[in-house]
Amino acid sequence: MKMLGEVFTFLGGASFIILLIKIYLDYKKKDVLQKKQYELEKELSNIKTKQDSVLFMTNKQYEKEFEIFLDLLEMLGGYVLKFYSLQANFKKWPNGDEYELIAIDIERVRNIRNRIVVFIVKYSIFLPGNVEDDLSDIIDVIDEFNTIVEVSMSENTKPMPSEEWCQYNNKLSDKVHKKSDSVKLCIKDYLNSLKVISN
Repeated sequence: MKMLGEVFTFLGGASFIILLIKIYLDYKKKDVLQKKQYELEKELSNIKTKQDSVLFMTNKQYEKEFEIFLDLLEMLGGYVLKFYSLQANFKKWPNGDEYELIAIDIERVRNIRNRIVVFIVKYSIFLPGNVEDDLSDIIDVIDEFNTIVEVSMSENTKPMPSEEWCQYNNKLSDKVHKKSDSVKLCIKDYLNSLKVISN
């Protein structure tokens, strides 16, 4: 024991004990920090994996919705153009010889209409904003026009005086144009809000 006392005295007494305690505490602190660092790195890795999964799903959702809405816009564009083409036949009321060709155009418009209705039924839950309402309004307007034309052609009569018919046609064109633009803008805004995110 005397020897231990001499060693302490030789090494500086209490300062040696304090140094030993400090070395031990530093070792323990380093050990605890390493364990925490490992746990944090593990947690960070889990978060990164989850984030990558969410980004992947978000990008897949964007790609799918982009495809779906691109199909819709193509159908809508074809529908509106066919309607305008059909409407152009009636700037002046056609003669009976042209009715057969017009009936074919009406059938083409109706086929695209039916595809859009199927689209609405299939994807209505995903349609943003007023897209469904605007599409329904466009369909109603074009259906109204087609019905008037078909009835008038079957009776071989004009549905209304020329001036009134011209105003009526312009009103329908304006409504279809506005609703079509509204659909395009709503879909564009929706897709821009999704934005594809990269890692």
